Amino acid sequence: SAIAEFSFNSPFAFYLSDLYNYGSTKNHFYNLGASVTKNATRFSLAFGKQRPGLFCVGGVCRFVPANNGLTFSFTQSF
Repeated sequence: SAIAEFSFNSPFAFYLSDLYNYGSTKNHFYNLGASVTKNATRFSLAFGKQRPGLFCVGGVCRFVPANNGLTFSFTQSF
C-alpha cells in the first residue's frame, strides 16, 4: 500500500494511492484525486478502482461494492 498527498497553502489538495493485494489475485486498487475547499464547502473528484467491503470515514462505516471509474463528492458543513 502506498499513498502520496500534496496540499499547498491553498484550498487545493491532490492525492495518489495504490492498495496492492499481493496474494493470489495480485490486484492493484489505484486512486487519483483532487479536492478544493472554500469556507465550509468541499468538492472532490477522484478516478480509480474501489475494492469491495467496509468503507469508513469519520467514524461512519458503510458497505461499498467494487467500482471502477469516476467519483465525485460535495460536502457542506454548517
